[in-house]
Amino acid sequence: MIRDLDEILGRDNGMRGQIAGFTLAGILEGVVFALMIPILKAVVRGDYDAAVPWVVTAALVAVACGAVRWIAENRAYRIGIEGFAGGIMHRLGEHLVQVPLGWFSKANRGAFTRLVTEGTAILMSIPGMIIAQLVTVTVTPATVAIAVLFVDWRLSLAMVVFVPLGIRAYRNVQRAVVPEYEAIGKSESELASRVVEYAQAQQVLRSAGKSGEGWTRLDEALVSNRDAHLQEIGSVDKYLLRFMIVVQVAFLTVLVLAALLVTTGSIDTASVIVVLVLAVRFVEPMQMLAGFGEGISLARVSLGSVREMIDVPVLAEPEVPKEPTSYDIRFDSVSFGYGPDRVIRNVSLEFPDCSVTALVGPSGSGKTTLVRLISRFWDVDEGAVSIGGADVRDIGTRALMSRISTVSQQVYLFDGTILENVRLARPDATESEVRQAVVDSRLGEVIDRLPSGEETRVGEGGSLLSGGERQRVSIARAFLKDTPIVLLDEATSALDGENEVAITEAIHRLARGRTVVIIAHRLSTIQGADRIVYLEAGGVEEVGSHEDLIARGGKYSGLWAERSGAEGWRIDRALEP
Repeated sequence: MIRDLDEILGRDNGMRGQIAGFTLAGILEGVVFALMIPILKAVVRGDYDAAVPWVVTAALVAVACGAVRWIAENRAYRIGIEGFAGGIMHRLGEHLVQVPLGWFSKANRGAFTRLVTEGTAILMSIPGMIIAQLVTVTVTPATVAIAVLFVDWRLSLAMVVFVPLGIRAYRNVQRAVVPEYEAIGKSESELASRVVEYAQAQQVLRSAGKSGEGWTRLDEALVSNRDAHLQEIGSVDKYLLRFMIVVQVAFLTVLVLAALLVTTGSIDTASVIVVLVLAVRFVEPMQMLAGFGEGISLARVSLGSVREMIDVPVLAEPEVPKEPTSYDIRFDSVSFGYGPDRVIRNVSLEFPDCSVTALVGPSGSGKTTLVRLISRFWDVDEGAVSIGGADVRDIGTRALMSRISTVSQQVYLFDGTILENVRLARPDATESEVRQAVVDSRLGEVIDRLPSGEETRVGEGGSLLSGGERQRVSIARAFLKDTPIVLLDEATSALDGENEVAITEAIHRLARGRTVVIIAHRLSTIQGADRIVYLEAGGVEEVGSHEDLIARGGKYSGLWAERSGAEGWRIDRALEP
């Protein structure tokens, strides 16, 4: 585990020195108990004067033990907070900014959240709690056993003869803990998602009269989580019981052997008293060892999660980035799949510089995937995506993203003011540039009706704004960023009439002089596009202008007729009898 931490942090993690410090403290603590041998012998004989020097020595060693432990524990907290938690967080942050953006699915975001909240807290406790306790409960009993050796070797042997059995039982506890805690982690993740789902879906569930069904899904997650915990308790406790039996049998053996030795006159009463006192001190820490072993196992599970996240492949960056000569976009025989199944199949397309190209087609046809490949959310499996003659893999992530603005249906806003969220697109923009972006996107209309105007906080995720209002913020970001390429992924879907008109006008202004790729379910919004690409099953079926495709009478024409009929539907008043 120490080597893994060194590799993850890229430096010495400080644990070796920490172990040495706690080991010294454990030895000194054991010496204090060992000094009880001459002290108790002198007291039993009634020679209190002879006990005084030993008492003073024990007191000095105890003070030294306390000082060493105080230094080690203070250092442990610094290592845990700054070295482990801070170091691992920075390492994860540095790595995750290099992985494909497509990696950040809901499941992976949840795993990352659990890791930085629960996992790093467990790892942070290693130097100050887990290691301190683990070293103490092993070093102190070992020192006590050595001290007993000077009283009677047979009693010392009786103490340590069961150690191999104890080690085996301890390792069984650790092996049992890991899979059970992994199962608990999965069940708790599922439970958390079900709780959030149940809370968010109350309106839908109540409207449909299905609150009971909604609770059933949550109840199943609760039962599963309960069963996982019970399984962990049953599995781990079985090995804990075996470990405790071994420890207690070792103590009983020492007790019986001491009684036999004293009755046969092989050892004096004072020595027996000393040995029994030390035997108790030998057994007490050993009883706690298995529990501390669980902490080590939990830390290993968390460390394994960190390792898995750091092993996520990153996007390769070019040693010498290429500069696009223009802003036309080309797909050359591109194939891509999120798994074994292909989503895009041998697509060759060109999006001319300073043109508007619309992607249409049924759900699952690959429209969104094509747009994401332009932004290099993933690398293609076959073929190449290029901008201005340069493969996006050769441009470099930072340079590529500086040339692309994306406006999607799902807009995330941070819990700040509207202007702070707009400025996020270009933090170094001037005040006048930000306000011009507000005007161009027609965001000013939203600001004017907010209670605190531009100082109104939008809430976490933009929860205090409507979907259309959040879209206007997203478009304002695109205006402020002022990139030569704009990608619009269903930016006008599910909007009311007022917001659709405002956002459509803003998009028309945004598209001037830029290379624009737009996905739209409402075909009326893309009639004026320079080209329309009809996709189906990951392949290109038709390419042309709206007029050309309608005249051709193909799949786009059929889709246009279907959507036009759907948009013109109405409800007539039922005739009274």
